[in-house]
Amino acid sequence: MNNLYKSGTLFFFTLLLLIFGTTPATAQRTCASHEHLHELENQSPSIKNNRAEIEKFTAQYIKNNGGIKGRAATYNVPVVVHIVYNANVQNITDAQVQSQIAVLNADFQKLNADFSKVPTPFQSFAGDVGVQFCLASKDPSGN
Repeated sequence: MNNLYKSGTLFFFTLLLLIFGTTPATAQRTCASHEHLHELENQSPSIKNNRAEIEKFTAQYIKNNGGIKGRAATYNVPVVVHIVYNANVQNITDAQVQSQIAVLNADFQKLNADFSKVPTPFQSFAGDVGVQFCLASKDPSGN
């Protein structure tokens, strides 16, 4: 019985090694957006049709307008910042707001210090999108 126990234990550990020894030690995390989109398309075929129409429209627009061209201008986007706090100690300074807008602009202009961390498959798509954020000088009512 002792040999049977040893044989069974050896078999068990060999089986574990075969099962888990071929599995990578670290799992690779992937974005689930494509799976989610396909799930939505399966639930509602109109989503797939709408996407196809957008692709068709975009291709026709590019064809009719001589391809994809560089932008002619930078678009300024006025930003209203609402700072919500309970006690004065929680408030932030105007300099902190300006600093965050500067970071946002650097990101949208591909000037951010951590651009080198963009995954290789996406680097060819990254670029200055021609958007400049600034604090709004008027409210939505024009005041």
